[in-house]
Parts: sequence; C-alpha cells; structure tokens
Amino acid sequence: LKTQDGSKLHAQLTWPGDDTKQAKFRAGWQLIGKYIVYNSKSTELTFTNKNIPQEIFTKLTAALQSLPANWSIRSSVNNKIDIELLRDEAKEIYHIATQIETNHAECYLGIANYLKIFRELSISDDLEVTTNCQNIHAELIKKQDLWLIDAISYKKTLTPSIDISEINQPCVTLENGSMLDIGSYAGINIIDINSGSNNTNKQTTNFLILDEVYRQICIRNLQGIILVDVIKDSSLLHNEKIISYLQKLFRQDISQTKILGFSNSGLLEIIRNKF
Repeated sequence: LKTQDGSKLHAQLTWPGDDTKQAKFRAGWQLIGKYIVYNSKSTELTFTNKNIPQEIFTKLTAALQSLPANWSIRSSVNNKIDIELLRDEAKEIYHIATQIETNHAECYLGIANYLKIFRELSISDDLEVTTNCQNIHAELIKKQDLWLIDAISYKKTLTPSIDISEINQPCVTLENGSMLDIGSYAGINIIDINSGSNNTNKQTTNFLILDEVYRQICIRNLQGIILVDVIKDSSLLHNEKIISYLQKLFRQDISQTKILGFSNSGLLEIIRNKF
C-alpha cells in the first residue's frame, strides 16, 4: 500500500508473553476524520465505541446503514446537524477506503493527505487556512461547513514547495541578512539568531525572523525541547510580545506546541510534541 509521506500507517509487534510462540507482526491502517474514524472493512455496520446512548446509536445506524464498516466516533453526537456532518464525512472516508482496498497500488498524493491534516486541527473562532494550491483551495471551500473552518484565504506568496536540501542545512540566511544556526544535541534543539548583515535594531530583527523560526521548526519537524537564543533585549515587554507572537504562529501547527517563556539565562524555551 503506497501512501503519501505523513499519512498514518500503524504497525504493531505483539508477543504472547512466553517462548512457545513467535512474535507476530500486525500492520494496518485507519482513515481519521474530525468526527469519525474508519477502522476496518466489515460486512455489517459496527461501532467500536462502548458508551454510545441508545437514541444516538439508533440515529447513527440509520444514517450510516449504507456504509458497512467498523467505525469509531471521535466527537460527541447529539442532534440532527451533528449526525449529518458525521454522515457526510463518513461517505467521503468510506469512498477513499474502498479505493485503497480495491487498488493497493494506488498512491494518494496532495489533496487527500493535505485535507486529512486539516481535519485534525483544533477549531477556533479565528482559524484561517491559507494555501498556495488552487486545487486544495477549491476542496477546502467545498468542505468549509463540514469541517467548521471559519475563514479560508489563498496566498500566492506562500512558498510553493520545500527544498529538501534546506532541511539538512545547519545555517539559514534570511533575505534581510539575518541568520539562524540550527542544531541538535542529545534530544535538545537549539536555534541561535544572529543579526548578520542586518542593520535594523534588536527588537525589529527579532520580529523579522520569528516567522522563519516557526517555519524551520515545522519543516524540520523539531520535537521535544527547543531553545531559541534571540537577540538580547532588556525590555520585559519586548519578551512578552515575542511570546505572544509565537503563540499566535504555533496555533497553526499540526503538532501541540507550548511556548514556556524565557529562562533565567535568557533562552526562549519551547516544547513541541511528537507528530
């Protein structure tokens, strides 16, 4: 089964606990939506959830009776609107699952995997999705109500692709002359900010590179402890503005990230969970 890099392909190695049998390797896959999860193919409609109220169970059975599979419900379902949203997403997931099961050589690229990531975003009142791909933008527009995305915009200025060689470079030079030195040691990631040939003041330089700091953390998928050595400024207010701005940026991150603040040594501490 070929899937795009980043898709979730689960594999499990199990051992019965004694020496009488060999360990067994089990591999499988799931399609995960915002409301519902496709677990496996089934000859009849089944739900793995144990605590679904009888009334909701009856409504779900009626809504999904044409989609025989093993499903899990991710969100609480209470009313008619919730049932309709879940049904619409289940239809799309079931269609993709059918294609995978009938043609294992098919490779899912681009839109399908891109949209799967957006299903996992935390929804907020001011969430805005930006994309530089017109096909993906069109698909997002069609599913805006389904996924409760509040605003969608298309920005041609976004970088259309990532140069893989860029990920392995320890030093990144920005257009304004500033530089980022990025390294890892014993599970700790360090980003050192240097003004380089940039002649702007410290405060302006820091804010000019914060977008690039966020971008580099995401494309390199840095995980665990991240220490950012910003250009030192004695203003407590300036540090608070940096924390606030980074918190705003990382709301878009597909991984859970916490901006812990500045340590006594003046390093900005970030914790980013594994995605």
